[in-house]
Amino acid sequence: MTSDNITKEELTNLLVEKHKNFVKEYRKEYDSLERISVLKEKQEQIAYWLKDSKDSPVQNQKYQQASKATEKEMSTLQQELKSLYESKASRNFGPPETDPKARYAWLKNQIKLHEESLSYWETKKKEIANEPLNAKKDEKTSAYEPLKKIKRVKKPKKAAKTAKNARKKDTHQLKDDAATE
Repeated sequence: MTSDNITKEELTNLLVEKHKNFVKEYRKEYDSLERISVLKEKQEQIAYWLKDSKDSPVQNQKYQQASKATEKEMSTLQQELKSLYESKASRNFGPPETDPKARYAWLKNQIKLHEESLSYWETKKKEIANEPLNAKKDEKTSAYEPLKKIKRVKKPKKAAKTAKNARKKDTHQLKDDAATE
């Protein structure tokens, strides 16, 4: 498909699809980073509980199992992230993957921007779909509208001529008076 043959509808459909793909792609990574962050906090909490539960073997065993489950989930999430980064090696935007906090903030911003763009283009898509209907309605109403007459505004007449002549007479009289003296 060349740019000469593309219609407005096709272009908006492509833009909607593009933004959906970006949101979907960024959302996977964002959700994984968010979950890893939560799991790290959970591990810290479990480690604290393990220290406090040394006197209670039943409670200690329960916390150790929770710790192992958390480590296992975190390991699988990190593997998913690693495979995600390897699969999109050619498309590496934003902060590096080695800085998860910066990457997380960047992904959050990108998702927000693409969701806003997606909503804009979906609205535009609806407008374009309704465009032929609106154009026909406008043609019918504009054909029956009467032409409006333009009102002419009258300019005010100059009434200052008499004042000018009076000033001239006054100046002539002053000159005559000065000459006679």
